[in-house]
Amino acid sequence: SSIVDETATILSRYWDFGDGITSTLENPSHIYENTGIFTVTYVLNFDVNGTTLIDSMQKDITIYPTPIVAMLAENICDQEQAFLVSNTAANNSIIDSWTWTFGDGTDTTIISHEVNNTIYHRYPQAGAYDLELMAVTDLGCRDTASKNFMVNPLPQISFVADTNVLCGTGSILFTDSSQITSGSIVERHWDFGDGNMTTLSDPLIDSVSHEYAFASTGSASAAEYFTVTLSNTSDSNCVATDSVVEMISQYSLPIPMFTVEPDSTAIT
Repeated sequence: SSIVDETATILSRYWDFGDGITSTLENPSHIYENTGIFTVTYVLNFDVNGTTLIDSMQKDITIYPTPIVAMLAENICDQEQAFLVSNTAANNSIIDSWTWTFGDGTDTTIISHEVNNTIYHRYPQAGAYDLELMAVTDLGCRDTASKNFMVNPLPQISFVADTNVLCGTGSILFTDSSQITSGSIVERHWDFGDGNMTTLSDPLIDSVSHEYAFASTGSASAAEYFTVTLSNTSDSNCVATDSVVEMISQYSLPIPMFTVEPDSTAIT
């Protein structure tokens, strides 16, 4: 509320907002803690040619209920859909619309009188986003909730072997060279393609040795091929998996064979 005074000299001002709060400022602002009808009283003391005069006026204002907006939004991993839930109290109001602002340059408005709603959203990339939910009532009252929403990055899988070819049984050292833009890799799960797997839960251990036990013999052209798969888990519990198809080639050993002609002889 504000009053423009065209009197001679203002001596004092007094505001009574009708809820037990007062002010002597010229143009005060006031926040009402409760809904209802309040009578605002303005009392003005002023001087006109040495005479002190008092004038006052009253006005009723109505404070309508405002919804109390809250949301449930669990952080996600990159390439997942965010599941966003409005967890709002109507507070004796009638919700008219909801607006989700996702923080990635997009938003959506839901026209609904339902107290709560849910929505899915896919973010374009990993990062931190300012998520916001605003509810507006049929009388134009609004409330907003906000949250710093995280889309955690996935590990970028990359690994090498110290050799890709075995003749008979042999061990191969695999080294993980995966990267992650933020956070760290805390678990590595290796599948060597021969029915054997291992999980490393020490983030400092990025290499593992595996022995391929294929030991059959036969034609030198006989071979087996193994697809190696690595799954990495980050400290945000984001999992990424990648495979190198037929990364390991294992060839059988030849069978030595020879003959002696003749098989016997006489020494004279």
